[in-house]
Amino acid sequence: MDLSIPLGGIQNAEAAFDSNARSIVQDSVGVASPHGDSVDLSTAVVGLLASSLSFTANVKAASVEDNLTQNQFSLLG
Repeated sequence: MDLSIPLGGIQNAEAAFDSNARSIVQDSVGVASPHGDSVDLSTAVVGLLASSLSFTANVKAASVEDNLTQNQFSLLG
């Protein structure tokens, strides 16, 4: 069972979520971003939603892979 792909996807989704959330918080409290740009709130919220959906999809992929492996083992006896 190779869970490296869904686990990598989960980690990427978490990093993207954290980055978007941090940008929103920094902009709302008036902290300048490292690049000097202001945050486009709609883009950041879409990023949050996309990373949330990516996280959910990768968790589901890991679950399906685990179920398939369990079924293979049960067939073997």
